[in-house]
Amino acid sequence: MGNFFEDALQGRVQEIIDACTRCGKCVEVCPVKAPAGVTAPAQEVVSGVIDILRNGDGPQASRRWASTCMLTGDCIEACDYGVNPRFMLAMARLAIAKASTEPHEQRRQGVETFRKLNREVTVQSRMQLEDDLLARLGQKPPPYPPPEAGEGHRVEQVPYFMAVLLALCPIRYNGPAPCPIPNGPARW
Repeated sequence: MGNFFEDALQGRVQEIIDACTRCGKCVEVCPVKAPAGVTAPAQEVVSGVIDILRNGDGPQASRRWASTCMLTGDCIEACDYGVNPRFMLAMARLAIAKASTEPHEQRRQGVETFRKLNREVTVQSRMQLEDDLLARLGQKPPPYPPPEAGEGHRVEQVPYFMAVLLALCPIRYNGPAPCPIPNGPARW
């Protein structure tokens, strides 16, 4: 008996392989292509990604493009044939990993990745939730004392707020863009 989830993913991959015309529009609009050093012609890069989906191996430019995807989604809008290039690249990364790693090592890496994600979620929830709510959710309160009234946010929260700020107020080459948030991030 096969794995239903893997069979469904493989079905979607096969649909992508069949639907993709290898026109290269997705590569052309990708904002990560140049910084990643992908200089091969767009059609060759996409054809190589299809090769990776088929057999787990392809040209270096295609492997590089797949491995540096930043999930911008510009490629999805560029495709006129209903292919989701972002999903295609995710499946290419999976095919590369499967081809280069033994099954027992894949399992070990999967377990370690899950544990890392668990730690990250725990840390983020501790950054964002009050101690009484954490206790109700079954998490131990963090080991540091709560801030005194008027002290502001905990030091651990600063990276989270910076990430939110950078996501909402994109930085341009000539400096920060005006913040679109009413009253700006100063009230944080």
